[in-house]
Amino acid sequence: MSDRTKEIREFFSDYDSKDIIYIYTDGACRNNQKEENVGAWAYRLENMGHSKEDFGTEINTTNNIMELKGCIEALKAIKNKNKKTIVISDSQYLVSGINEWIYNWMSGDRWKNSNGKNILNKDLWMDLLKEKIKFIDIEFIKCGGHSNNDGNNRVDKLCNFAMDDIERVIGKNI
Repeated sequence: MSDRTKEIREFFSDYDSKDIIYIYTDGACRNNQKEENVGAWAYRLENMGHSKEDFGTEINTTNNIMELKGCIEALKAIKNKNKKTIVISDSQYLVSGINEWIYNWMSGDRWKNSNGKNILNKDLWMDLLKEKIKFIDIEFIKCGGHSNNDGNNRVDKLCNFAMDDIERVIGKNI
């Protein structure tokens, strides 16, 4: 178990660990913002000594879209939304977006960033918020990417595996 995971679990020591669902989520895109690219999302759920993983791929996407989709798919996969749930991601975009920015975007139905431009991926942000509010107790935490966090490293590997696989299927390295 990584130091960050231990730290998170100690922080929530007032909860019985079997009552906490840990979600690790990631998104990736090779050649992000280029005309041709491949992307992937992945998640890992952990609860009471059990785990579940899933991933998906897309062609011609963005890293941010994959980050959002990974989290949305993870939240959809959880049946018991009454348990304490902790989402752990290395994406500042995802964590700050759902914890802070989205409430500013929604005020007055603006959906504009600080520069006055329309928010990208509004449909995905709305989907994520719809999933988030189904949970009784959910928290989103930022972890370091490519660090000693086992869960984060696992979903990063799943994303890379998925992108390798789709590149084999389409017959080219992007």
